[in-house]
Amino acid sequence: MKITKRILAAVLCVCLLWCAGLSVVSFAADEQPSYEVEKVELDKNKLSLHYGETYTFKATVSPKEATNYKLVWSSSDDKLAKVDANGKVTVVEATDETDDLAKTVTITVAVSGKSSIKDTCTVTVSKKISMAEVIGRVFNSLVTLFTTLYTKFKDPASEAGKTLIDWINQLLRSGSTTTTAA
Repeated sequence: MKITKRILAAVLCVCLLWCAGLSVVSFAADEQPSYEVEKVELDKNKLSLHYGETYTFKATVSPKEATNYKLVWSSSDDKLAKVDANGKVTVVEATDETDDLAKTVTITVAVSGKSSIKDTCTVTVSKKISMAEVIGRVFNSLVTLFTTLYTKFKDPASEAGKTLIDWINQLLRSGSTTTTAA
């Protein structure tokens, strides 16, 4: 009986010590320091995308130990570029009405409940133009330029024609008298 009482007492002591240890460990686990977000930064502050393209931003929160926060993403123009909850920006597809001029949209990431903690990126959206289209546009522009010049300066007796001829003569004279020092 004495042995049974001693074994029961030992088991009881072990159980008490074990339970006390769990209480200390769980108490210590509950008292982890909490860090508030002080800053959020995007991996890019300027970005160029073509219609129909996507890009996923990477946001870095400081301090890196910060916990218990939510990032909120927004676009200044959802009709041009949308951003999802993970920072993926999707630019709308080009249409026949899409002009060639670049447009800008601002993507913002902020910490929920802390409007002053945010970062932005200016995204320039433009139409992707093929090399053949560029060459065609340059050719058309040159045709328009030469047609305008011909129309304006075709009569050497006109004031514009005289000015053009004088300018060409000056250019030729200055080119022939230029010498280089040895």
